[in-house]
Amino acid sequence: MMINHSPLYTTEGLITLKGRAKPDITIPAGTVVGIITTSGEVAAYNPAAQNGTEVARGIALCDIDATDEDRTIIYAIAGAVIESKCIGVDNTAKADLSTIYFVQDSQL
Repeated sequence: MMINHSPLYTTEGLITLKGRAKPDITIPAGTVVGIITTSGEVAAYNPAAQNGTEVARGIALCDIDATDEDRTIIYAIAGAVIESKCIGVDNTAKADLSTIYFVQDSQL
């Protein structure tokens, strides 16, 4: 696992959790993630799903490759992130992630 050092976030002020990413999937840093209800595994947020991932739970802070043996993923549940660096953000995800402040590029 490699923490993404691009200007997606600063580590100061973020509250994070870690979980296990669903096997055989890739999750790039910045992806909005949800949790699969039956397994507790983290996967990309999917508003059309009915497996738990339709609820946004955080923003991935590390890249997970489909071939990684270590499936540990760290995701932010509170703090500030740059919205344009995030993947899969929609208004429903923003409502679910009410403890995350999405910074606009114009604010930088």
